[in-house]
Amino acid sequence: MIRSPHLVLAGGGCLGNLYPGLAVAKQLSQLCPKLELSFVGSGEPSERHEALTVCHNYLSVPAQPMPRSPLEGIRYLTDNAAGYWASRWLLGEKNASLLLALGGPVSAVMARAAHSRRTPFVLLEANARPSRTARALGGFAEAVCLSHPESQTGMPVETPLVVTGTPTRADFDGVPRLVAEHAGQKQLLVMAGANGKRAENLNRGVVAALTQVPQQLEGWRIVHQAGQGQLQKVEQAYQASGLDALVVTQLDEIATAFAASDLAICRAGASTLAELAAAGLPSILVPDPAAPENQQAANAANHVAAGCAVSAMENASEPLEIGLSRQLTELLTNDLRRAQMTKASEAISRPDAALRIAEICAGLLGLGSVRAAA
Repeated sequence: MIRSPHLVLAGGGCLGNLYPGLAVAKQLSQLCPKLELSFVGSGEPSERHEALTVCHNYLSVPAQPMPRSPLEGIRYLTDNAAGYWASRWLLGEKNASLLLALGGPVSAVMARAAHSRRTPFVLLEANARPSRTARALGGFAEAVCLSHPESQTGMPVETPLVVTGTPTRADFDGVPRLVAEHAGQKQLLVMAGANGKRAENLNRGVVAALTQVPQQLEGWRIVHQAGQGQLQKVEQAYQASGLDALVVTQLDEIATAFAASDLAICRAGASTLAELAAAGLPSILVPDPAAPENQQAANAANHVAAGCAVSAMENASEPLEIGLSRQLTELLTNDLRRAQMTKASEAISRPDAALRIAEICAGLLGLGSVRAAA
């Protein structure tokens, strides 16, 4: 009996490493309904739920990011060693035809296991600054899919590079048109992130900055996604400041929120930036200083250089609220500048990113062209 090819996607740990892979998986499942799709992630319940909406199987292996303390170092060594051997077993047991590594700790141990087993693998490098895994293993991959052309300079010369962009959720199809049709009261969207602990500083800085620009906020509505465990604190901060804001823990309809907004304040994760570009939404970026290898700072710099955004640094020599209030003072009142940023965002958007990566995987799996089947 001839087995159907089996694509294993590895990522997770955050939704930014999950959604791009699922977008590619959807493209491939349309081409070949018999293609077996498995997702290997961190084991988070929300991640499992999302993955199983597209993939047939969900599995998890232990893996940790680069340590920041001796205690974290011990866990890094033990978990990643266990994750490596579990990954080797999993790839063999599941008879994987191809691994698509999406980024993050689980992706790294799976890619190393695939290399050691000689299982073909493709790397998705969504960040402007290539990760250690991409730099170390890129030369052994069948392809490395980059989000930014500038990332090519950080990779070994023998690496098979393809600039594809970062896939976005299907909800973002047509979002630029919705933004263009949006009228009435302007909306400022604040996205502090899902991780409550890491969102706390950004929440505090944003509210403090907004209290310094009350005149510029006239005619604006504030929607603030505060993150897990932060709702009450942020609501109280707005009440104390005298500002009105709709504060939520999470945004369920993220594409709709982007479409209804005129300016965003958010972190600089690769998937977030791809979705901002897809929506043509101007932004003030605050890179997460805890991001691995300072990748968000590089992502933000790339987006700023393209004219899509401005930035404010959390670990700068001045308080975050000072940098934010300076950027808000101009952007809240400068309609022309925001319109220019929207055009710049749309210019770098890559709506066919998922399709292009699916084509690469389809060729390696012997499935032919996705475009031909569409």
